[in-house]
Amino acid sequence: MLLQDFSGGVNTRIAPHLLPKNQAQEYINIENSTGSLKSLKGPISTGIPVDTYFTYFYADNEWVSKLNDTDFVEYQDNLYMSDGTTLKYRKNLTDYSLGIAGPSTKLEISDALDVTVSMSTSTNGTLSGGTTYDYVLGITNDTTGKTTYKPASYTVTVDNPNPLASSGLLSLVIVSQASYTISLYRKYGGKLYLVDTAPYSAGLVLTDSDVNIGTNATIPADYSDAVYTYCYTFYDSVKGVESSPSPISEESTRLNTKLTGFEATTNTEVDSLRIYRNGGALTNYTLIEEVPYTGVLSEYIDNSPDIDIAGNHILDSFNNTVPLSGLKYISETYAMLFAAKDDKLYYSEIAKPYAWPATNFIDFDATITGIGAVSNGILVFTKYKTFIITGNTPGGFSKYLLSGSQGCLSHKSIQFVDNNILWLSTDGICSTNGGEVKVISMPLLGKLDFLVTVYSSAVLDNVYYLSYSNALGDKLLVLDFRYNLMARYISTQGTHIVTTLDNLYQNYNGTLQKLLYGDDLEFTYKSPMLTDGKYSNYKTYKDMYLKYNGVFTINIYIDAILNTTISLNGNDVYNLKFKGLSKGYGLEIEITGTGEIEEIEYNVIGR
Repeated sequence: MLLQDFSGGVNTRIAPHLLPKNQAQEYINIENSTGSLKSLKGPISTGIPVDTYFTYFYADNEWVSKLNDTDFVEYQDNLYMSDGTTLKYRKNLTDYSLGIAGPSTKLEISDALDVTVSMSTSTNGTLSGGTTYDYVLGITNDTTGKTTYKPASYTVTVDNPNPLASSGLLSLVIVSQASYTISLYRKYGGKLYLVDTAPYSAGLVLTDSDVNIGTNATIPADYSDAVYTYCYTFYDSVKGVESSPSPISEESTRLNTKLTGFEATTNTEVDSLRIYRNGGALTNYTLIEEVPYTGVLSEYIDNSPDIDIAGNHILDSFNNTVPLSGLKYISETYAMLFAAKDDKLYYSEIAKPYAWPATNFIDFDATITGIGAVSNGILVFTKYKTFIITGNTPGGFSKYLLSGSQGCLSHKSIQFVDNNILWLSTDGICSTNGGEVKVISMPLLGKLDFLVTVYSSAVLDNVYYLSYSNALGDKLLVLDFRYNLMARYISTQGTHIVTTLDNLYQNYNGTLQKLLYGDDLEFTYKSPMLTDGKYSNYKTYKDMYLKYNGVFTINIYIDAILNTTISLNGNDVYNLKFKGLSKGYGLEIEITGTGEIEEIEYNVIGR
């Protein structure tokens, strides 16, 4: 029997005597790419300190690590993170909360200028007693030329059928040193006409005594009797991120409105408030002004005519709700972020990772355990089922059951390999490209009883690595797709792994290690039960020859009973002599050591 090809990896599903001779019962720390039995290279320390959960942030060229269980995804040069508390993102060495929480209370509205109007009557004039007349008071700043309009209605008393109506300004709070001109307008024939005007002075009285004012000047074009409402947002002008708006204010029937009730924000990225108005000639909430944010704004005066703000930015952040707290498993596809909480899948707006509308979720029938993406949809896992979400826009999403028997035990086991998603189920490593779900580890490893701690997974050069811990210590389960699918194990001293910069890294005692670049690891190999074609044939075993280079301990078993143990050190061919009668039905070769075994040959005589 000649053994030269050892590249088949481990197979623990089928009986040892049925294994192909290139497979093995044990196959640990072996580099399979050359075909010989060769030690895998171990780790080397980079000296870089990392916490338990870590990744490499390409855009900022830094290692990022966290103590809490955290998932990472890099998108649009930001690093997004979920840890089951608050979604965050990282940029320029700083972590930020994702999105900006909008104001929670509506603005209060009042007159910008404190003006009180009273009426007096006389027996002169042609106004009819008992009639209500609609007035508008115009208060013009002589410096800026801007006018504030205040509507009012007064009823002339029945006792004086021909009174003289007059309005007296009892108080006017002037907010600057500017002078003011006061104009009184009355509605006549459906239009507002000038009744009287004069420069402001204390105790000013404007007189209205003639019903027929149709030949007087009409009110200026900047007057509007429209109804206005207001809202505002918090804004990060550096990143262009805007919060959802405050609730809509009560209605205002005037320009020159005083807005109060602004809130503070704890978001340190906010540098502006955006104040919006709707009504009059405006059919959408239109930006009045972007005001620098330096703390709580005490008040804002709106005296901008519609024509002055028409064409400004239209409010479009109604859906910019901050993501729900408690989200996990952050993922990205279709220019959207996805995350899960309990039995719901949540997702952001397209190309707006900071906007998570409250209605953007899909229900499932059990707690979600992982999220992945394939070319034709989004995979969502529960412990025992796999679903696919098709469509690439929120309005086009549809949910379908992909597998009712294979779910996912750990989001951290999910990786993309060669157009397929791989993950760990209750049966083993599964795979799909969006179609049939297959347990691809089953032919080699049988059903895997994974009562273990899953740390994480990674893919390098079409090789899938699953990092886990069981009673025997920390290990990597490896599925190698480079040539033909094979499985092997790697013993490690570390926990979480990532692939970055075309290398495989692992955390060990708070330090980053680069795997597969250090000294030779001690490997363990146990051959199939070699039967030389017939298990029932009783055989006599003769000489065995081993071509080796390294340090090894070799145990030879005949019918599962230890026959011979030898130690080798060097670079040579060794002729092994079997002990005793050396008779039996099957032979097993167990090797531990470092270096390379290139060939094993032994002679056998049948009965």
